[in-house]
Amino acid sequence: MTNAKILLEKFINVQLSEMTENIKANFDSIMEARKENPFLIIDEKINKCMGLGRSTDSQLGNRMQNIVFYAARLKYGDEVVPNVVSITFDESANEIKCTCYYIPLSKYDVAFHKESGRIKQQAYKQTVFVNKEITIQTVSKKLGLVDNAQKNIKKYVKTFEVKEKETFEYLKEFKEKNRIEIDLLLFKSVIETFEIKLGGGLDTKNAPANIKEISKLKELFAFSNSNHTYFATCYGNGSDAVDKSFNNSQKPFDENDKILKNKVFWDLVLPSEVPYEEFINIYKSAFEKSGIEKTLKRLSGIK
Repeated sequence: MTNAKILLEKFINVQLSEMTENIKANFDSIMEARKENPFLIIDEKINKCMGLGRSTDSQLGNRMQNIVFYAARLKYGDEVVPNVVSITFDESANEIKCTCYYIPLSKYDVAFHKESGRIKQQAYKQTVFVNKEITIQTVSKKLGLVDNAQKNIKKYVKTFEVKEKETFEYLKEFKEKNRIEIDLLLFKSVIETFEIKLGGGLDTKNAPANIKEISKLKELFAFSNSNHTYFATCYGNGSDAVDKSFNNSQKPFDENDKILKNKVFWDLVLPSEVPYEEFINIYKSAFEKSGIEKTLKRLSGIK
């Protein structure tokens, strides 16, 4: 068994075990909240199943996001999948500067662990600050590092020569508190950004919003001549509405921007030592070991 496979298998086991514990811990508060709904007049067991189902779906989405981040780190390396990026510019010099900050996976245990023994969810998220100077202290606070862990933050800088005035104007006008969280950002010679959904048959009414999100990512990194953006789903066929709405022959998109579904997406993310079919088997095994199904049956009263 390769090192990447061992690490990924261990990580998935931890993620799903933590998810099981969260389901147990949150059950009482979820059910208490549902009691306050006077319009939900249904059998108690059905009510429990509905509450647990919604909670589980939400938590699964977060855990899959963590797995995607971790798998990408194993495939491409720590530097390519930064935790935080700061985009600043000097228009008079026709220059845009990207400062990328990252915690190596080998330092995650010492940098993130709290008394609970768990690593915070924020450790697997990627944030881009736009037109805002940040410091190591800013990065440490954003990531929620433990005391004295700032020494584990690594950084590098990439500069881009840009002459298009509209690129600078877009960055100047960037809203959302000068920052954006990206589902997955790969900072290679080609900058690749991903808007990721868990999958299945996505809600048709969200298609325009989904297209808007990937359009925003494309425009944000327009200063790079090699900038690809993707709308990806972890399983299923995604959304026919997104397929129809997305047109990579119209600006801001180009022929390199794509919709990635299921295996096509995972093939881009998974280490070469872990093909898609093997990844699914690893996940299935971890899911069974985690006891999620047994926990859901016990809490809902299903025999």
